[in-house]
Amino acid sequence: MATKKLQLTAFARFFILMIVVAPLAYMGASYYNNQDGLQNLKDLFSGKLPSNSTTQVAEEPVMEDIKEMPSNQMPTTVTKNIPDSNASQEEIKELNDELTYKNRRIQELTEEVETLKNQLQQKTEKMAEQSAEMDKIQQQLDVIKKAASGGE
Repeated sequence: MATKKLQLTAFARFFILMIVVAPLAYMGASYYNNQDGLQNLKDLFSGKLPSNSTTQVAEEPVMEDIKEMPSNQMPTTVTKNIPDSNASQEEIKELNDELTYKNRRIQELTEEVETLKNQLQQKTEKMAEQSAEMDKIQQQLDVIKKAASGGE
């Protein structure tokens, strides 16, 4: 008796492969994001959403908004998600202190940049004036050279 060999199309083989690979890839991505991939899959198939237990401390401002803010109105609160299990008042205070320091530093650097821009503009103007003076001197030298060569 000859047994009949099971034949599958390329799509069927691909589909069976995806049934195995997709959950493994999802678990790998969950592990990479420091989550429990197996529990996430169980929650997904039971109809629950994967748990993301984080506390939103403050809404994160967009960088363009910060650039447009006057320097005396820089954000003064922590703008990142802190997991509930690790959120302590000390950490929040440390982060707020760090944010305040960095805002102060940004303000100092902004003032320094403005000062340097002003200095650059002044030096550029001075250089333009000196260049104009050099052109006048060069013209006078050319006149003197012509007079000296014509007089010999």
